[in-house]
Amino acid sequence: EMNNEYHIYYEYDLDQASYIVHHYICGTETQVSPDISRTENFGGAYSTSKIDSSGLSGIYQNNYEYSRVTTTDTDATVNQTAGTTSGIFNKARIEVTYCYVPKKATVTAHYYIEGSTTPVHSDIVHRDQNYGDDYVTEQLPGSALEGTYQDNYKFSRMDETHDPAIGKITKDDIDVIYYYVRDPIILSVRHVIKGTNIEVDPTGCPATDEEKDRGNTYSKTKCTNLPSGYEYSSVRSTDA
Repeated sequence: EMNNEYHIYYEYDLDQASYIVHHYICGTETQVSPDISRTENFGGAYSTSKIDSSGLSGIYQNNYEYSRVTTTDTDATVNQTAGTTSGIFNKARIEVTYCYVPKKATVTAHYYIEGSTTPVHSDIVHRDQNYGDDYVTEQLPGSALEGTYQDNYKFSRMDETHDPAIGKITKDDIDVIYYYVRDPIILSVRHVIKGTNIEVDPTGCPATDEEKDRGNTYSKTKCTNLPSGYEYSSVRSTDA
């Protein structure tokens, strides 16, 4: 029996489309993570997303963060805040670029009276410091302190429960605390035999030692209870 049907089939391939996703430092083509590519049939859906800081590669991990995204697909749905794009494969090649910037931190050095948060100097603040960079803070001498604390206080210790004076930036806020204690002058008064350091009468004319802040005035007088045979002659002074 003869076949009375004759079939002709025209065969077609589905057109292919692809995307490539870049993760670059903003303004450069330096990769913070390898490219991601995918090939699909025309008309298929796609979606891409940023990479969290912890998922970046090498030295960029935890030190850079997402900033913005661009795409060659003008019909794509782009969410700049969330760092996502989605759309339909409608052209041979779609290119999506996520760009990343260094994470920023603030380094603050505080200068306090020991055991308090009373400042002896204004905070020294370094803003917009890059994650991963080294930082250095400065111990101030008493002569650099402010107001009445200048020259009257001296460095005591670092607060070891806070960040060290020198280190690497690994978080948003670095706080370094320097503590200072009072550094007074000892005003020492002695009543002595002239030309010596031998006291005339330790009981009747006792020695005194008194703490004074630099710049303050003081007033002292001669002994009025001298033992017989002694009279006031002169006064001398010297720095310790």
